[in-house]
Amino acid sequence: MKEQFEQWVARLQISEAGQKIIEKVRSSEPSHRVGGGSKNVSGRYPSRKLGVTIQFESHRVELPIIYQLEHDKDVLEFYDQPPQIKLDYQASNGRRLGVLHTPDFFVIRTNSAGWEECKTEQDLKKLAEKNPNRYFYSEEDNQWHCPPKEVYANQFGLYYRIRSDREINWLLQRNLQFLEDYYRSESLVVKEAIAQSLLAVVSSQPGITLAELLNRSTGAKSDDIYTLITQEQIYIDLNASPLAEPERCVIFRDEQTASAYRLMVEQPSVSLPAISPVVNIVTGTLVSWDGKGLNIIHVGETEVILGAENNQLIELKKAVFENLVR
Repeated sequence: MKEQFEQWVARLQISEAGQKIIEKVRSSEPSHRVGGGSKNVSGRYPSRKLGVTIQFESHRVELPIIYQLEHDKDVLEFYDQPPQIKLDYQASNGRRLGVLHTPDFFVIRTNSAGWEECKTEQDLKKLAEKNPNRYFYSEEDNQWHCPPKEVYANQFGLYYRIRSDREINWLLQRNLQFLEDYYRSESLVVKEAIAQSLLAVVSSQPGITLAELLNRSTGAKSDDIYTLITQEQIYIDLNASPLAEPERCVIFRDEQTASAYRLMVEQPSVSLPAISPVVNIVTGTLVSWDGKGLNIIHVGETEVILGAENNQLIELKKAVFENLVR
């Protein structure tokens, strides 16, 4: 972990001052224990990403943001109630004020790091009206800003971001909560034969609905399917449709296949370039798909059949295969 952090610091060329701030955040306990109010429910979320419990003061904003941070691949680490920072800003009466402030989170991302503060859109509008020098909304980037906090962060090569409940994807929230037990369970294991059977169906029928897959006679239970989704062995866009309505959810072998399928469905009349001469759709041609070697064993008028190393057959509509190649 230490070596990875040092490599991350070197790659981003974090200043010495910025590095000290980040190291302090990573080594410190939360600056205080949170408590709920009359309109909010506080609590603790057990993070699998960090292996610690993350506090939240608001179930309406902070908890949904925690879900997003937990499942965002760009987020490497995140910490609640980091050490206080000292801000200098001008009040509405013109006086200069120095205040200590505790942000909600400190987030380390793949290519950046900084503080993140969560508030409702309603509260932000009230704050902006009361003190426009401290909070304002920018039409240019559709984001709320707090100049004193951003100035403080920028001097260390870090960022400060105001996060509103307006940006929360509630459909994604529903799906993440639906799958929460599968993300956390260490006892759920899909038998190899069942996993291969499900993968064969999904590979041969890109865009099959979750309802159809649940009703297939593959010997699989719903737990097996949801486990493969959380393990990213099969792909479903959690931003697109609610898992509670399986007839609306479409499943693919991976995200690349989903993108190709979406292109074919949404833009069927687009004139695509000719298939690369490196891969000819003729019997006996070897292709690579998702890191595995496959052999084209049959090319029909409407379908292409691929053979895998374990003698598994994968049937694809010819138009789907051509779009995957493109």
